[in-house]
Amino acid sequence: MKISATATNTFGGSEIDLLSADIVRNVTTVNIKIVTPTVNTKVTAGDTIVIRAKTDNDSDMAFATFSVDGKETVTTTHPFTHTYVLPRKASTVAAVSNVPPNVFVGEARLDGILAPDGTKVVAWMAGSDASKLVIKVTDTANSGESDTASLTLLVSGSINVGETTVVNGNYVLNASQPTGQSFLGEPITFGIGAKGAEQTGFWEQGAATILNLTAD
Repeated sequence: MKISATATNTFGGSEIDLLSADIVRNVTTVNIKIVTPTVNTKVTAGDTIVIRAKTDNDSDMAFATFSVDGKETVTTTHPFTHTYVLPRKASTVAAVSNVPPNVFVGEARLDGILAPDGTKVVAWMAGSDASKLVIKVTDTANSGESDTASLTLLVSGSINVGETTVVNGNYVLNASQPTGQSFLGEPITFGIGAKGAEQTGFWEQGAATILNLTAD
């Protein structure tokens, strides 16, 4: 950029002075990293994933764009995080086999009170099949520069291994092991109505397990 100044005296004489100046734009180096989840995180359909992104200079960032399975969400709040609930894989109730099931019994509480009669309780087990979930995060600085980080996770499918309904605030559920699969010692998660229960059980052949469930 050039700046000129002209001085004129009372006799009409003038003189021009020129000055050149370079305009330097403020450039921010954006080095985005996905802090959570990590590469080796194991996730199952139905899980809730908290995605957190970080740069070396978060205060200079204007916004972050989270892309999960192709769906974009923009956030402008520090620290940049995004919560994503993995959809459950459609699954029929596990086939009954000749292996004795693990029977789970207990109270079922929904939103702080005993669940109404007829409320469905479902037991979910991570399946052997897996799909890929692609996570991308793009941070954009106040000065316009951006950087993108990506992560691919393997997602195990959820198998519905048993379901029942609540009666008098209680449930009795047979968690069956389908033929050709081994559930021994594997975790089972539960759903009450449309919400996930906080408790987890571990499958044992022929066992009777007392497990009170709560979902808020």
